Amino acid sequence: MDLSKLSIHFIKGYDGRRPLPDGYLQRDKLMPYFSVVYPTEGYYELSVEDGPLRTVPPDGCFLVPPGVRHTLLHRSDTGQLRDRWLFFSVMYRDVLDVTAWFHPPLFLSGTAAVPFRAAVDGLLALSEDPHRAAFQKLRIAGQLLEDLWEVSDFRPAEHRLDPILPAVELIRHRYAQRLTVEDMAKACGMSVSAFHRTFREAARTTPMQYLMDHRLKQAAGLLLQGSLTLSQIAECCGFCDEFHLSHNFKRGYGVSPRDYRRSALR
Repeated sequence: MDLSKLSIHFIKGYDGRRPLPDGYLQRDKLMPYFSVVYPTEGYYELSVEDGPLRTVPPDGCFLVPPGVRHTLLHRSDTGQLRDRWLFFSVMYRDVLDVTAWFHPPLFLSGTAAVPFRAAVDGLLALSEDPHRAAFQKLRIAGQLLEDLWEVSDFRPAEHRLDPILPAVELIRHRYAQRLTVEDMAKACGMSVSAFHRTFREAARTTPMQYLMDHRLKQAAGLLLQGSLTLSQIAECCGFCDEFHLSHNFKRGYGVSPRDYRRSALR
């Protein structure tokens, strides 16, 4: 892997200051970024992709790659749960999310969880100097990748998309505009039929579904990052209007954009 082609797309820490009641359930969460979460009061029960709920111990943390559906049950003997978490994404060649190549355990506990909890804490204690804070984020992201390597099954996929990389780059840089399969096929120097077949073999989905998934991921990221209105997010991500965004977002993520923003940042 050419390290010069790696870049941090997003990394941010959060502190769940609002307590959540015992038994609070969040079903089928789907995040656009790799998530590291640990409780500061209480504990979780976690399931992934419709699997059984498993208890994350109070001294542990859980790790969820981007695009993995998971359900959280918040538990606390005191009736309240507080937590801290981070989201991060590291891109390769500006088109592939490296964090999706890591397949870690659902959760870690004890000493195994220490470096990941420390990464969350580090992001919540960044320097007030913006330049130093940027360097701290670089260090934390690099350490996170190394720590993930130690505990994960790593399945790189940097060569799988090579035949369709021009189309993937086109989608990444022009997803807010109108794009057709003909545009993508032309970028790859293929006929539409050959491109469609090649794309399905490489990406395991259709070109237009890949475009839709990318638009939804960008919308989900904007919902988490700032205070843009749904109309503004729709315009930024290539949707006709707020209704078009909401309709497709609910189909893809199982909840409305407003509910997604509210539940993800609780």
